[in-house]
Amino acid sequence: MNLPAKASGYIVKTVAKGSPGDAIGLRGSTMLVHIAGQEVPLGGDIVLSVDGIGVDTANISKIRDRMNRLQAGSPFKVTILRAGQVLELTGKAP
Repeated sequence: MNLPAKASGYIVKTVAKGSPGDAIGLRGSTMLVHIAGQEVPLGGDIVLSVDGIGVDTANISKIRDRMNRLQAGSPFKVTILRAGQVLELTGKAP
């Protein structure tokens, strides 16, 4: 998946039209492949961090709490891996 060294993240499977993810330009997967007997979405973005908090199982509640504390219109940043490049997307809380 070409993740940076020691990075983890979540694959974006789909992005709902009109959602905050759609507003910042997240891209969902374009295909499903079978790896070790499981369907894995590929061809979309991989979210690496949200507002500087690394995306992994241990941090999901921290990310959720951080996003819930944002006031409407407050900016937030999402770092993604797209086609081998690390990009930073900026959005505003709904």
